[in-house]
Amino acid sequence: MQMTTSSPHDPHYLAIGRMLVLFQSLEATLKDGLVLLINNQMGTPGGQLAYATVAELSFGSATRIASALPGIFSAERLGAKDDESAKRLKDALTTAEVQLKEGIKLACEAERRRNQLVHSRWLVNPEQVTPPDTMNRMKTKTKAGSMNIAFESESSAEIDATTEKARHAQSFIGNALEEYKKIARSQW
Repeated sequence: MQMTTSSPHDPHYLAIGRMLVLFQSLEATLKDGLVLLINNQMGTPGGQLAYATVAELSFGSATRIASALPGIFSAERLGAKDDESAKRLKDALTTAEVQLKEGIKLACEAERRRNQLVHSRWLVNPEQVTPPDTMNRMKTKTKAGSMNIAFESESSAEIDATTEKARHAQSFIGNALEEYKKIARSQW
């Protein structure tokens, strides 16, 4: 069924949808990369177990596990047969670590922002006064003995900035995990 009614908030709805879909794609890149590092034989029981285990991880848990990769993939643990191999290994590990750290940093920032947006109450009443091209959201926080209600106006461009941050994170994380797979398969 196609919606035919138009709303001044349609750009926000589209921006939120893009953000959610891209964030899910980022999460899939992260989790699929971890699965393939753990066991890249998906047709085997071990591969299926790795997939099932990683699928149960929260995004935060998956990023914490990924952040441990530089310590797991160390030159000392992998060893190199000669000086030339040691240099290539060190360069590959540095490249992977730099990309992974930047990707995880951006991913965690995007996740925090996504959570703010997703767990807010959006005020879409036509009588609600908002600055042009914005939409208001309300966030209620309760703590022992107190409650705080905050209102913020959001533009679709601000939401799109979160989507772009998630897109960059996905690229960095995907490249880093691919590099770690190459490192794992190589003879050093």
